[in-house]
Amino acid sequence: MTRPALLFLLSGLLLAALSAPVLSGTVQEPAGQEEEHTVIEENMKTIKGGMRQLRRGLRDAENLPAALPVIVDMQKAAQACKTEIPKMAASISDEKERAAFVAAYRQGMIATQRLMLDLEDAVIAGDLEKCAQLYDALKNSQDKGHDRFTDE
Repeated sequence: MTRPALLFLLSGLLLAALSAPVLSGTVQEPAGQEEEHTVIEENMKTIKGGMRQLRRGLRDAENLPAALPVIVDMQKAAQACKTEIPKMAASISDEKERAAFVAAYRQGMIATQRLMLDLEDAVIAGDLEKCAQLYDALKNSQDKGHDRFTDE
């Protein structure tokens, strides 16, 4: 085999080896980011699913008891997210700005937890009007949080 043919063959093999993980979808995130991303993402899915269930479940007093375990699951998910660091924080190079960003995220999660506790209280009291107000406030909080703390 000639030298140019051998170089061509080796470069083709190298290209195939380097592109295999990308083409197969098995590219892994760096060790620390994968876990953070997964904890927040999985728990946010729980909250999003709970919000979907509550949208329908808070309209009728008969359905309110079924909303309680959903709200508790959402509270647990919010608690798990609260102590995590959003992925976007890594893109902030200034330490003070990053610390402020993380603190604002945590304060937002605390405010969300308060709304969830108030919603639980309104469900127990059977106050449909208050439930609707708190659901709307929770939805607005969720939207604002996603706008500020995610790059989606």
